[in-house]
Amino acid sequence: MKTIVIIPARMDSRRLFGKPLKIVKGQTIISHCFVSAYNSDLMEKAYVASPDPKILWEICKGDGNPIETSDSSINGTERVAEAARILQLAPDDIVVNLQGDMPFFDPEIIDEPIMRLKGIPECNVASVMTLLKKEDRNNPNKVKVTVDSQGKAISFSREWIGNSFLHIGVYVFRNSFLQKYNKYGLVAEEKSQSLEQLRTMHMNEPIWMAFVSSRPIVIDTGEDLIDAKK
Repeated sequence: MKTIVIIPARMDSRRLFGKPLKIVKGQTIISHCFVSAYNSDLMEKAYVASPDPKILWEICKGDGNPIETSDSSINGTERVAEAARILQLAPDDIVVNLQGDMPFFDPEIIDEPIMRLKGIPECNVASVMTLLKKEDRNNPNKVKVTVDSQGKAISFSREWIGNSFLHIGVYVFRNSFLQKYNKYGLVAEEKSQSLEQLRTMHMNEPIWMAFVSSRPIVIDTGEDLIDAKK
């Protein structure tokens, strides 16, 4: 059973076009993310999956592992699923969908959900959460998650709900479910909120949340980019 990281990336970001190739501290955001993935002790190899030649070349020239995907994916998880098929991963292989807009992060955001998935036989999807700051409650770019007593997600929303945590966009899949997710297709909830995890919820597949104490830098907007450079 392999455990690999796949970072989906594209130039056409609605909030910040060309985001993966923006420069922070001398390197592109996608390069930082790719290199940071190797700080994890639990994954074997990282790849960047993209339909954009500029992103693929950026990873290639840094001796990385680019995977060219089609431009038909609706979201990052579908792009990761396509890359997993290209790599011919086995059904029981573990695939980490690591968002390509996090240049700096603690490896626990990869390791904790991997351990969560490995420790629960019936778990097919795990994700990550941390404490929600008061100033982020009304920020729609900060996705909120509520959980039950077992740590399974009850809801994801861009609006603040009491007792919610900040969701960090990292997903760990068993490849068998990842491919099932890809075949299922877009659902109404996912489309209305632009939250890909709502497809998993619609499929009645539990998402087991792992709590981490760290808070990665996530670049969604031009303001985030300015803050990251500081």
